[in-house]
Amino acid sequence: MNRNLKLRIRILFLKTCFREHLVPCHLIKLLKYKINIHDRSAKYSIEKLKQNFIHKLLRVELKDSYKYLAHLQYELFRNYRNINSIFPHDICDSFFRRQEFIFARNWYQESVRINRKIETLIRPATHYKCKYISNITYGLTITEPQNNDTDFTPSKIEKIFIKDDNIINSNNVNTSH
Repeated sequence: MNRNLKLRIRILFLKTCFREHLVPCHLIKLLKYKINIHDRSAKYSIEKLKQNFIHKLLRVELKDSYKYLAHLQYELFRNYRNINSIFPHDICDSFFRRQEFIFARNWYQESVRINRKIETLIRPATHYKCKYISNITYGLTITEPQNNDTDFTPSKIEKIFIKDDNIINSNNVNTSH
């Protein structure tokens, strides 16, 4: 795959990370680096500094990628002019058409790969939260007293635990006061 395509995909990825406030994989270690500070306001300041640094670093990477892309395009057009001056136009047209087809196919494959990568950067936090949460439901049944009292205090409690769609009943748990 050529450098032009890789650079365009990199720009697409960095712009999406910048727009969605995502931390790319190569910068996650900067975010996870811990400093032993005990004051809450100092910890908050350090976290803000890390976020701002990553944001500025993304801008620098984007600027560098755009400048390098402009340089590659200049070199590419210079090579196109040289090829057009040497070969006949019908050969050049078929060659450039084939190159455009290959570029479009590779662009599609790489954009699908980058979209998956972005989805995995967005998804882990929500996936981790939802994975370990399970519903717990408590139910209470009141049985009537056996000796015709008018006292309706709960004599038996039924606990129902629902975890991972399996119901576990612990029936007839006596409550003694």
